[in-house]
Amino acid sequence: MGKVKKADLSVRQLSIKDIVGYLRIAKTDDVGKFVDFLSADSLDEARKRIEHYQKNYNETIYGLFGKSNRLMALLDVTSYPGENVANVSYMVGKQYRGNGYAGVAICKLFDLLDFKAFLFDVHKSNFNSQRVQEKLHSRLCGSDGDYYQYLFAM
Repeated sequence: MGKVKKADLSVRQLSIKDIVGYLRIAKTDDVGKFVDFLSADSLDEARKRIEHYQKNYNETIYGLFGKSNRLMALLDVTSYPGENVANVSYMVGKQYRGNGYAGVAICKLFDLLDFKAFLFDVHKSNFNSQRVQEKLHSRLCGSDGDYYQYLFAM
């Protein structure tokens, strides 16, 4: 699979019609390693997770979509009224990893939403996500147990 042009990518909130793409990403064998709350083993479980995000005003799930509307990455955004910073977790589909799509998804999400910064909790053994944060020039601002906290602002 060739690289997708950044201009052909978009970020939008997931809906029930994205359930198959969600499951394709969330069911990969290594998903539970770092973002188990996004994992799903069946269409019914994926539907329930998407519906949960639609009903819960603090959490919203977005997707990075390619030119053919193919879901390439999931982004979980947790925010609270009046806050200028959102907590963001992400998972890139296995076939798209290592091509810079996590960084593109984060930047496009930042452009879409009205926050001053994103806060990421990155597992200390997740070296690929640490590298994403370095490339984005996120600031390492602390650690908590097994996680580093990074702050991203443009």
